[in-house]
Amino acid sequence: FMNGTRMTTKAEWDCRRAEIATLIQEFESGYKPCTPYSATTATFSGSTLTVTVNDNGKQISFSCSVSKPSGTGPFPVLLTCGGSSLPSVSSLGVATVNIPNDTIAQQTNSSSRGKGKFYDMYGSGHSASAMMAWAWGASRIIDAIEKSASSSNLDPTRIAVTGCSRNGKGALMCGAFDERISLTI
Repeated sequence: FMNGTRMTTKAEWDCRRAEIATLIQEFESGYKPCTPYSATTATFSGSTLTVTVNDNGKQISFSCSVSKPSGTGPFPVLLTCGGSSLPSVSSLGVATVNIPNDTIAQQTNSSSRGKGKFYDMYGSGHSASAMMAWAWGASRIIDAIEKSASSSNLDPTRIAVTGCSRNGKGALMCGAFDERISLTI
């Protein structure tokens, strides 16, 4: 722990995890806003999940492409940060939902800082890095999956996330900052 005490039981992990999350947000990636669950609504149509968030006196919407395997479901979900470098997982009975990370927060060069839907809502000077903003977006997508589970046929209790290169680092942030994600690849 921060006070130098060693963890001695598994039960202490939640406290240590919170300390690590605070350190990462304070010194590396900026803070992920605590957006109320009620702020997110979802519509599912065809192969598109539209996520709408009302918070901070503003509203934003973004769309995620969804690819589902054949069968009855509900299907486990693989969130893909900027697409996936993995082979198709539909043959394994897994749906994919693409996190539109560059729509949520651009990260191309120093001039893209503070641009994207996240910053439209929370301001271009918000402390969150683009990757933390992507983690915020992934959490809103999971809220939307939970709220549309009956119409989308997606299983909100079986969620993984993946990405490659910078999107892999983004996937790591998504998995680290939302405990509803069971697996980070």
